[in-house]
Amino acid sequence: MENHFLLNPEIDSKHRGKLLSEQKLVPLVTRTSKFDWRIHPLWVQRLKWSGLLPFARLVVEGTDTSKHTSIDGSLLTCLVDRWRPETHTFHFRWGEMAPTLQDVSMLLGLPLAGNPIGPLADPPEWQTELGARFLNIYANAPVLASEPHGPKFDWLQKFRIENFPGYPHVEMSDIQITRSLEAYLMWLLGKVMFTENHVTTVSARYIPIALEIASAQAPEQITPRSWGSAVLAATYRGMCNGCQLTTPKSAILGCPLFLQLWSWERFSIGRPNIDIEHGFNEGNLLDVDNIDMPTFGLCWTRRKKEPSILLNSMHIWSNTGEGHGHALFSTPIQMRFLTRIRLTLTRHMILLDQGSTRLS
Repeated sequence: MENHFLLNPEIDSKHRGKLLSEQKLVPLVTRTSKFDWRIHPLWVQRLKWSGLLPFARLVVEGTDTSKHTSIDGSLLTCLVDRWRPETHTFHFRWGEMAPTLQDVSMLLGLPLAGNPIGPLADPPEWQTELGARFLNIYANAPVLASEPHGPKFDWLQKFRIENFPGYPHVEMSDIQITRSLEAYLMWLLGKVMFTENHVTTVSARYIPIALEIASAQAPEQITPRSWGSAVLAATYRGMCNGCQLTTPKSAILGCPLFLQLWSWERFSIGRPNIDIEHGFNEGNLLDVDNIDMPTFGLCWTRRKKEPSILLNSMHIWSNTGEGHGHALFSTPIQMRFLTRIRLTLTRHMILLDQGSTRLS
């Protein structure tokens, strides 16, 4: 420790990077959703006002070019094993790295300006009020199923737009559009952006935000929020906790999707081999407000993924001594780095700097 005076001995004694040389550790898991939700066209304007639309495009169901983006827990565990809470950076053999606000903005398209998110509290009468809003929203709609922590995830799924009777042949009413968007936002916040250890429920703390956005009729009715800084802080906190967890089923919390996209963008190891020969349709790149624009993360989630040229996707740490971490390498040796993957930027993607980085 004398050569690592910046490291906290108490943290270091429990750090996965140190313990990995002494015992076998299993990869961390994630609490993310196993599927995406379809976006109703009448949600788009309100999602745009809230600043969430570019991010929502990353996890939209029903695209022609891609399926649900699965989270690679083993890959993220390799990163977390290198994370140091003292410096909030990954310690690699070549130096230190860390996700930044710029990464959040360019990969996820989330706004950085706006009010901070939190601290949040559960609404005092949320069960009564939430149950009343969703009661009989469609024929035989299920009554609220909840726990003290929040509404049950299985109950929220009943209000996906495809579960409404007759959809898409029967037009949904305005109140059905609003309630389905409210359910969607609770899923987006609780199961994608700010994941927690509660597997079966979504935190009731997100209900007021979801209700505000879903009920808005004008942009001024939605509070501008710094979604980007909140996602980065939640991810940092998840890694600070995760690097000291060793029990089975311990989880990486925060926004694992962001951490995975960051890894894919920065490293050739462990990322998919995507089709770069076919770009986005030009019509999908234009938005009069410069908000509904493709992000760099969209290049990974919405482009067709080809079979990976990795012969083995397992990631392993090798001990570097001193008990302060391990260097990342892959097995078998015949693994070919994906260095040829480079994102081809069209002239339209130059607008990303306007569409996804909104600092004022």
